[in-house]
Parts: sequence; structure tokens; C-alpha cells
Amino acid sequence: MTFGRKPRILNVGLVGPWRGDLANHRVRVFWLIDSQEATARFDLLLVTFEGELPAEWAAALQRALTAGTRVRHVGEYVESERQRLTRTRFTSSDGERARSRVNRQRKAALERIVIIVSLPISLLIGMAIAAAILLLMGRPILFRQTRVGRDGIGFEMAKFRTMINPTVGGQVTLIDDPRVTPLGRLLRRYHADELPQLMNVMMGHMSLVGPRPEQPGLTKSYTLLAPAFAFRVLVPPGMTGLAQIQSGYASDFLEPELKLEHDLYYIKNQSILFDAIILARTALFLICGNEGR
Repeated sequence: MTFGRKPRILNVGLVGPWRGDLANHRVRVFWLIDSQEATARFDLLLVTFEGELPAEWAAALQRALTAGTRVRHVGEYVESERQRLTRTRFTSSDGERARSRVNRQRKAALERIVIIVSLPISLLIGMAIAAAILLLMGRPILFRQTRVGRDGIGFEMAKFRTMINPTVGGQVTLIDDPRVTPLGRLLRRYHADELPQLMNVMMGHMSLVGPRPEQPGLTKSYTLLAPAFAFRVLVPPGMTGLAQIQSGYASDFLEPELKLEHDLYYIKNQSILFDAIILARTALFLICGNEGR
């Protein structure tokens, strides 16, 4: 690689029906409508068909392969390059591995050790935040809300209060929600309002890393739109997760659907090392500061 030279943007052709956006700063995506288009002019062709390829597209891809163009299935590409798992690629064996009792117990034990070691710093920060909320916003200091946990079992999740009049349930917090106070906005920017959830982790309701827990009403709505959303409850919900560091804030369903693909990828590939990488990236994410849920 030549230093100082920008990486070349790849031209990618989509073969078949597809909804969603695969483009980024390194990839330019074109949806191919006609099988007679010059498929050889692309650096990569992504096949989106789940079943047997139509004859005309099979012939077009054969011509592209002969010309030296790379061809991959879009699900394989998204999984390996974007750390996302399309719903059709999540299998029953992935779910069985996610339920491994040995892995779960080992993960829970390590997380409790991490929390205990960091307890002095967590307590100091927590007491400072509680005092600031009491002084600037009054009572209550904590906001509690029912969220969906592992196996769909509800639990009460605690956060430091960040709003003047927080909704009890059902309403999504917007990025520029007028109910959020100046102090609350600062806490949300650095996710310091999530600190009380360490107790949820100690009680076994949550993990440090996993899919973020949703409200029961939103979980039901999302599952109706994307049934694979129900797979998220195969593992305990987390204070942070792959979806949060990859996708950031979600304010409508299209973004939660994207986060779902990150969550499914995490469930399939979860490990102690993967958790450590996500926690390290979360630390960098928080140092920079970014408002989120």
C-alpha cells in the first residue's frame, strides 16, 4: 500500500431484490435490474436471491466469473465485512450455542469480578451524579422501567433520571427530546445515566455485553415487523453491545432492524474475547461522547 494514497472505492453490483443500504465510504453500490448489464465492470457482485437463481442471472454471473469478477452472497458479505447477520442466516444451532450454560456462567462470573474491581470508582461517580441530580433536578434520582430480559422475562431496569417528566412506558426517547434536561443531556452523551444498571448485572438481570433491553411494547411491535427480533432474548440483555458501537442511536424501525442484524451476529459469535473487544470499543466510544438510548 502506498502511504498518503486514499483507498480505492469498490464498485459493487447487487443481483436480485434487496432492501437496505450497503454503501459506505469504501463501497459504491449499484442495483442491477437487467441481466444483460456489463457485470464485469464491477469489483464485486453480491447475489441476494435466497432460492435458485433465475437462468438469465445464472448465465450473467457465469460470464462475470469468467471475466475475473468476484461473486458472493449478500448474506455472507454482510456477515463477514459488516459484522451483521441477516435473519435467514441465523440457524437453530446458533440459538443452541447461545444458550450454552457453561459459557453463560463463566461470562457472569467474570463480569461480576470486573464490577467488584471497579466498584470504588463506580460508587464515587454514582454518588456525584446522584448529588447533581438532587441539586439541579430534585427527586426522584432514579428512573425505573420494565424491560424485556432473557427468555422474554420482564425485569425492572434502573437509570439515573435525565428527564423532567419521563414516560412510564411505550414512548421512544428522541435524540433532541425536549424533556431531557441539560444535566440529563450531559449524562446521556457519556451514557453515565446507565451506571445503576451495574446492579442489574449483579442481580443476573443483565450482562455487561449483549443486546440492549427493550420495553415490552416496543419488543412486541418490532417482533411483529421482524419475527427474528425474538431471537434477541436467547441471551441476557447488555449494558452495551455490538449494535450500539456499530450503529449508534435508533429512532425509527429501520435502524432497530439494522441493530437486530448486529445483535444476531453477536449472539452467533459471542465469546469472552469478543465481549472484551466490545467493552474496549465502548470505552473509546464513551470517551468521545455520544448521546444514545
